[in-house]
Amino acid sequence: PAVLAPPDLHDELASRATGRVVVVMFGASWCAPCEGELRFLQGQYDALHARGLDVVYASEEGPASTSAYVARLGLTMPYVADGDFLLAGVYRPTALPSTYLLGPDGRMRALWPGYHADERDAMAATIRALVDEVSPP
Repeated sequence: PAVLAPPDLHDELASRATGRVVVVMFGASWCAPCEGELRFLQGQYDALHARGLDVVYASEEGPASTSAYVARLGLTMPYVADGDFLLAGVYRPTALPSTYLLGPDGRMRALWPGYHADERDAMAATIRALVDEVSPP
């Protein structure tokens, strides 16, 4: 997976959002619910990336622990080690995990703070609907 640098990530996300849907998930390896959220989002990435979905994992840890965690989970989505909270300072997540959905115009369309396995179907439907706007099925 691509490794993004925190100082440039906000601009990177804005440029990715030009015509694409972007999901940013804040989490950490010590956050048990984050693993479930990441596996779910990896599935969304696998299914919808070719149609215009980008997913970025923003870890609140340093590069070594983040890359080890990403490798252990087998993630292929881009990620950033935001141990200095540069990106978190922009988005200000209030819980881990916190998942942000950005539309093709770069504006936030949805926010899911915390982990709620019972909301996965609704999350998937919201993400898919926005991707469908960008790239009709």
